[in-house]
Amino acid sequence: CYLCHQLTEPGDPQLSEAAAARERKRLRTLGAESAELLGAALDEQRTLTLAMSILETEIQAVESLQSDPDSYSGPVFEAIANAAAELAVAHSRLSQLQGTLRYWSEYNEVVALQMTTVQDLTACRASITTKTEELSERRALVDHLSGVFDEIVSQSQLPWYESARIDRKTFMPIVNERTFVGLSSGGMKTVVNVCYHLSLLTEALIEDELLVPRLLIIDSPAKNLGVSKNDRDQANRIYRRIAALADAYAVPFQIIVVDNDRPGVPVPLGSIIELDYENPLVPGLGPVDLPDPDDGDTDDADDADDADADDK
Repeated sequence: CYLCHQLTEPGDPQLSEAAAARERKRLRTLGAESAELLGAALDEQRTLTLAMSILETEIQAVESLQSDPDSYSGPVFEAIANAAAELAVAHSRLSQLQGTLRYWSEYNEVVALQMTTVQDLTACRASITTKTEELSERRALVDHLSGVFDEIVSQSQLPWYESARIDRKTFMPIVNERTFVGLSSGGMKTVVNVCYHLSLLTEALIEDELLVPRLLIIDSPAKNLGVSKNDRDQANRIYRRIAALADAYAVPFQIIVVDNDRPGVPVPLGSIIELDYENPLVPGLGPVDLPDPDDGDTDDADDADDADADDK
């Protein structure tokens, strides 16, 4: 046998030749297949050999790195150092960004505060304008009151009169450029005081919104003026002014005058209540105990004069 080299039994030559031919064909087919398998095995061997060579090269490279620690850890440390540097730069940029954000936040707060301040400033300016207008109106009232006061004082025909006005700051009378306290005599103070309050009442009758009561109480308009005819004429001029108020204004008002003598001029719409020691009160109020007018404990001459006169 060509395959196993065993002896075969002799047979039919024709059959043996045909069998041999088939066997050769089979063997050639087996040889071809074996050659293909061998070629594939050789190709795989070469591939494995190349892979082994690459692995050996990598193993040598790793062994070389392991044998030299510096060459192995250097790139790692360099990468770590680079990463740390980049991280530091990132932290720095983050801090700068946070600072910038804080600046923007403060800027926005400043802008909001500026807008609020502008609004407040606008409101304050509007309020100042309104208050200035109101102040101008009130100064006009004071100026008008000053004119009325000067008119009343000038009509009093006082020998010492030069000028009279109302101070814009204190709203107090100024006569001959002197304050009320600086006037030289009690008579001057009495006249100025009466004229001042008559001017206030006159202004209240003209201006409805002026917060001045329409009531005036005058105690002895001729006090400290003396008893001469000129002094009494001065008191009568005050009564004339009161009468002029009653004739000029229809607005309700009331003036109560306490005096030792009757008015020397007619006063319209006026009533007189006479009081003395026997009838000391307004009728209907009841009795009251008064000191004896003949009592010698009178303090001064004025009290004696008042005791001798009928209180009206």
